[in-house]
Parts: sequence; C-alpha cells; structure tokens
Amino acid sequence: MNKNIVKKSSLKILICIVLYIILVMCTLFIDSKGGMIIHIGKGSIANNSFNGVINALQVLICVILVCIDYKKGFIVSCVLYGITFALMFRTIIRLHVLTPFVGMSHVFISIVTLAILSRFFWQRDKALITDALTQLINRRGMLRVLSQKCCEKDTFDIVYVDIDDFKFINDNLGHENGDYILKTIAKRLALLVDDKGFACRIGGDEFMLIVPAKDDKKAFMNEIINAVAAKIEIVNDDSSRDIYVTTSVGMVRYPEHGNDADSLLKYADLAMFHAKKEGKNKGQIFDDSLAKEMIRKSELEVIIKESLDKDYFFLVYQPQFEINNKKLRGFETLIRLKTPDGNMISPGEFIPVAEDSNLITRIDEYVMKRALREFKKLVKNRKESIVLSINMSTKDICMTGFSKKVEEALLEADFPPECLEIEITEYCFAHAIDIAAANIEALKKLGIKIALDDFGTGFASLSYLTKLPIDLLKIDKSFVDNIETDIKSRDFASAVVSIGRVQGCEIISEGVENENQLSVLQEVGCDFVQGYVWGKPLSYEKAIEFCNAN
Repeated sequence: MNKNIVKKSSLKILICIVLYIILVMCTLFIDSKGGMIIHIGKGSIANNSFNGVINALQVLICVILVCIDYKKGFIVSCVLYGITFALMFRTIIRLHVLTPFVGMSHVFISIVTLAILSRFFWQRDKALITDALTQLINRRGMLRVLSQKCCEKDTFDIVYVDIDDFKFINDNLGHENGDYILKTIAKRLALLVDDKGFACRIGGDEFMLIVPAKDDKKAFMNEIINAVAAKIEIVNDDSSRDIYVTTSVGMVRYPEHGNDADSLLKYADLAMFHAKKEGKNKGQIFDDSLAKEMIRKSELEVIIKESLDKDYFFLVYQPQFEINNKKLRGFETLIRLKTPDGNMISPGEFIPVAEDSNLITRIDEYVMKRALREFKKLVKNRKESIVLSINMSTKDICMTGFSKKVEEALLEADFPPECLEIEITEYCFAHAIDIAAANIEALKKLGIKIALDDFGTGFASLSYLTKLPIDLLKIDKSFVDNIETDIKSRDFASAVVSIGRVQGCEIISEGVENENQLSVLQEVGCDFVQGYVWGKPLSYEKAIEFCNAN
C-alpha cells in the first residue's frame, strides 16, 4: 500500500469511529429515560425500538471497518464493542435493570460474526498474495510488502534472483521436474531470510528476497548462489538423477539506491541482468556505473527510435569468399549508425539495447527491406549466383508468421529467394524452438538458405541440428583469433567441419584477419571465409564495384 492509500483508509476508520461514538451516546441517552415511550406527532415509539435500530447501525459500522481493513478494522471494532459492553454493564449496576443484558448478548454475537468475516478476508488476501506452486509471496504480495517497507523508512536490502537457462531445464527434464526444482529452490531461499525478511516468487524462474540491511552484501549474495547451486536430486519411478542449477543475482539497498518500489525493482533487475551478462552464476550490487549504464540505455532507445524514423542507419556489406580460389560467394549485410552530429555508435552498443526494448524487430525489418531493394539489380543481372546474407534476431525467428513477413519482403523487392541467406543464432533454440523450426522450414520451402551464426557459443544441441535444414555453419571469430597458436581452437574448427560434413552443411569462418589463420582453416577443410584478410565491410556503391571487379 502506498502512503495515499494508508491515509485514505485511516480517515475512513476515523469517520466510522466518530459515528459509532455518536450512536453510543444516543444509546446512553435513551437508556437514561428508562422504558419511556417517545411520542412523535400522533404516534409513539418505545425506547427499545430505538435501541434496536442503533444496534443495527453499530453492527453496520463495524462491518464497514472490517471491510476497510480486516486487521485494524477488527481490532478497532473489538475495542468499540468492548467499550459498549462496559457501558451496558455499568447501566445494569447503576440502574439495577436487566434490559441491557440483551444488548450485551448482541455485542458478543457481533464480535464472533466480525471475527468470522475478518478471517474470511484474511484467507482471501493470503490466497491473492501467495504463489500456488512454492507457497512463497507472489508478485502482487511482493509489491505490497515493498511499498509498506518504503513507508516504514527502515534500511533494507532487495535481492533479485533469476535461475539461469531455466527454460532449457524445462525443455529437457519436463515441466513436472521443473516445478519440483523451483519448489526446492524456494524452500532454500526461504531458509535464508529471518522472521523480518520475505521470500517471494515474482515470475516463472524469478525470485526476490526482501531482508534487513546486511553488513556484508557480497557474502549474502554468495549464500544465495551456493544455496541454489547445491545438488537437487530428482527421483522418477526407480531411477534418480542429480541436477545442478546456477543463478544470477542483483542487489539494491533502500534508501541508498532508491526510495520507491519502482526504482528499487528497476535497479535490482538491472544489477541481476549485469550479473547474467558477465557469465551467469554471479552476483552484482547496484552502483553508480550501472545507473549511468541505465541512463545510456534510455538515451540509446531514443536514438534508435529517431534513427529508424529519420533514416540515420546505413548498411555495409562484407564479402565472403571460397577459401580455395578466393572466388566471391556473396556478402553479409551489416548495419551501422551515424547520428547527425557525426558520431558513430557501435552495433555492439545499440543492438543489445534494441533487443531488450523490442526495437530489434523494426531494425530487422529495415535491414531486410533496404538490403533486398539495393541488391535486387545486382543479383538479377549477374551471370554467376551471389548470396546476400542477412542477420535476423532471435525474437524475429521465434515469432509466429515471421516466414510470411520474409516472403512479403521478397515479393515487394522482386528479389530471387535462392539468392537470400538468413542468419540465425543458437539462442533461438533456448526460446521457442517449435516456432523457430516452423519458420525455418517455411523459409527453406521458399528456396532461402539458412546459416547458423556463432556456432558453438550458444545453446544448440546436435539433436536440434539434425532436425533443422541448416545450409551453413559459421565458426565464431572467438575461435579463429588464436587458431594458428591454440591447438584447442584448431581442434574446435576441425570438429565443426566434421559436424558440418555429417549434416550436409558448408562451413564459413568469420573474423579471418591474416594469412596464417587462413592457412589453418584451409587445412581443416573450411569452405568459405570472411574477414579483413580479403575484404573489409564496404558501402553499397563500393560493394557493387568490388562485385563487378570480381
């Protein structure tokens, strides 16, 4: 509850108390008249009848109090009824009459009724804020607790806990075992908070701990990481299996890092994301550098939107060659951003921001339409076939109807589909594999080639590779950089070539910068190369000249 809600509920309770006191004063005044009849015009009403109406109004006020706040309202109602009970008892002693005895019985019954009503609201409220699977506080409850803690002004810590690659666990072990793992982790996290702390499950594989300020924040994060990483034994029928999971943790402190729930959650999420980006199974405390990163991220979102609207983006094309004869295979399309003030913003900076903000789909659409439009004449007029390769984000590949969008773009540009190659990454296999596979199959039916980019750096399993019609495997630059001196990099490249041959795929290495790397790749049987050794990224005009020269 925020401060305004607390103030409003307190004001309502105060109004109800005042009305109740007024009714009690009316009861006392009527009781002081004994059993007299009150005459109104030609009619008359017995005092007991007035008391009945007043008692009913008292019950109504107390019910309203419980509805406003089932905890405070019930306590206030008990206090008010206690005062009423004492006054009735005083009347019996002072006037030596038993008339108030009926009212006292009514008070007792009313308190029992309010207790039942309060418990009903408590059970309903508990169900609303409790996660059904883990029995921890859910997101709704977490927001309520966090708002209350911010109102109390005491220093406390928030720890955002995200299980690494949990969808991959679900896909491989099944949702039933995945739920068991989540419940086990929830119990371990609940043991890490004391009576003053709260353990919450705020999403599928996301948890949050709200705890009193810790003297050693890093040590507490390590406790969490170690608790999650401990062995989890899954027993199915007569067999058992040991599972180990990792987690990424982000931590913030109130009020050091923020004084409201929204800011604290945003900063905790940012710290957790930074830990995940640094290699997972790590913890990160929010600091000023992350705040600057968030500000820069917001600035880049604005720049990306403006660049899409005002066409500040431009494309360059990096040539690809057959390794044995340096024959031109085609070009990979690369996007660049130059703002009106002349500043160049690296794709390594703006692409992650675009992916987080869903602007990546607009960028993908821009790249595809512009590249197809620019290269249409070249691929149609050239006697020898040439391939135009375009990178597509995981979000697009995993989007229902993506293949239809590509087909429409081809028709609009009048571009031959057999000259188009779509590059995807292994990360799409960790998201919606079924949708991604359906899109890849549909693209293949159109005659489009499929390349698997950054092979060996993501989540792809060989079982996926055997099921999908991949035409080309790309060896990531990280494996090429030291291939002439590092035997492991050489062996990896050789292994990728062997896998590609089994699957009927061709192999291309990216980031090839010198002749020594080129020689090693040629020895292991690589088919194609791209990189500064034979060709830098070129503007469209330079790419046309280069193509004609070759």
